[in-house]
Amino acid sequence: MFANVGYGLFGSKHFAYSNYKVAECITAEGRRIHKQMEIMAQQDPFNFEIVFGFTDSIFVRVDSKTSNKEELIREFIDKCKKELGMTVEIKNVFVNSIVYGEKNRFVGWSGKENEEIIIKGLDGLAKSNPLWVRRWFYKILNEIIKRPEKRFETIPKLLKQAIFELQNVICKSKERIDEELRFTQKLRFNPEQYKQGVRAGLLGRLLDKDKGEEVYWFETVSKDKDTNGNFSTTIPTEDNLDLQKYKETLLNKLKGTLLIAGFDVKGIS
Repeated sequence: MFANVGYGLFGSKHFAYSNYKVAECITAEGRRIHKQMEIMAQQDPFNFEIVFGFTDSIFVRVDSKTSNKEELIREFIDKCKKELGMTVEIKNVFVNSIVYGEKNRFVGWSGKENEEIIIKGLDGLAKSNPLWVRRWFYKILNEIIKRPEKRFETIPKLLKQAIFELQNVICKSKERIDEELRFTQKLRFNPEQYKQGVRAGLLGRLLDKDKGEEVYWFETVSKDKDTNGNFSTTIPTEDNLDLQKYKETLLNKLKGTLLIAGFDVKGIS
């Protein structure tokens, strides 16, 4: 973790002693140590399976038949300190987990009913998504991780409940539409700096927002008179809400997880 901070510091042009070569050396040394940890973990007496590795951590699977798991892990930590000069600690122990191919993304659960699932880096929970998407993304992910043996029974039901709520509850109320179906985005530039036709710039100008501020919109069936596109800054009527777009957004955010969990995504789309 200290090395990660050092890399960011020496790699920043705003640091008085910025030196990209130093940053590269820090990264290279971190990777070397990381590789050594993985090699050690896979050898006797540990024989851990390497699941995934980030710049500051590795995920290992311990054989369920191993009787002295805790003792082996303590021994591994001690060996890292003695041979690599690294202080290693156990961050989490998961009973169920999904580790994604994208960098630094995972979800896991300790197996304790009173503990929430731990989610890292999944864009289904990004605040730019509508609240309805985030809420159902979490519910479905939670069910897959906590009760994987029942997933083929429960997940289709949850998806149906999500769609029912969208069609029969949320879109009937302007307050619920405003609260739960807003897409948002922070402006990376001043609105005038965006190319013509770029949604973020157009919304920034319409809403009188500046760089770093948030713009919002709703997806619509018909073209909006202010945006000249199928999105609006005013709350649409029930008939003009593009519900299909919202459904697709939820399924797109869930797609990677559902594929890993063994679902036929096309079959439930």
